[in-house]
Amino acid sequence: MIALARIELLLLLRNKTTAAMALAMPLLLGVAFACLRNDGDWVAPVTMQVLVVHGLTVYVSTTTALVSRRQDLSLKRLRSGETAEPVILAGVMTPMLVLGLIQGALFVGIAMVAGAPLPKDLAAMAAAIVGGTLVAAGAGLATAAVTATPENAQITTAPLVAAMMGGAMWVLSTPAPSRWLLAVPGGATAELVRAGLDGGRDPLVPIAVMIAWAGATVWLGRRYFRWEPRS
Repeated sequence: MIALARIELLLLLRNKTTAAMALAMPLLLGVAFACLRNDGDWVAPVTMQVLVVHGLTVYVSTTTALVSRRQDLSLKRLRSGETAEPVILAGVMTPMLVLGLIQGALFVGIAMVAGAPLPKDLAAMAAAIVGGTLVAAGAGLATAAVTATPENAQITTAPLVAAMMGGAMWVLSTPAPSRWLLAVPGGATAELVRAGLDGGRDPLVPIAVMIAWAGATVWLGRRYFRWEPRS
């Protein structure tokens, strides 16, 4: 898995489009959101920073990488060997997972340098970054199952990215969101970021929502993923 992850990272960096989507775009948008705070309220900017990482670095890049490796028959060749299927998929997805975790922590640090307060609940903030990264990776696996070509990944991933941003703002505009509202895409991440920065909020429900989302997306991805190019 480590060998596959190293190769995938090299391929990601060589592909200018994918590298820009995973590295440059999140950085630019993260800095932009840090500059758009209102009256010292950092919850929304930090939430958007984290979701940009989850949406672009992890979700879109994971979908594109899996579809690309399937299109060039790399996955089919690997599957014909002794390597187990979960190891193959994990090897391809690992660079995006690691980049997502690093960038998520980095952007929170950038926000603090720009004036955001220190998180009052570090565990909730960490859960927002780690849990959201896992959910985005699972969603990337599920979306790759229905994406025919790497070029189509920009289209098939757009609805969920938009839903994540909209769901997060919906939750942040609700002082006491219900557990059903937290189940919308991006809702649990927004609630955990709010709990991390403001403190005094129960993080267990959004964490449970993230676990459910991660489990469902991984199951769907494994169930319907195709190892040969889609027609």
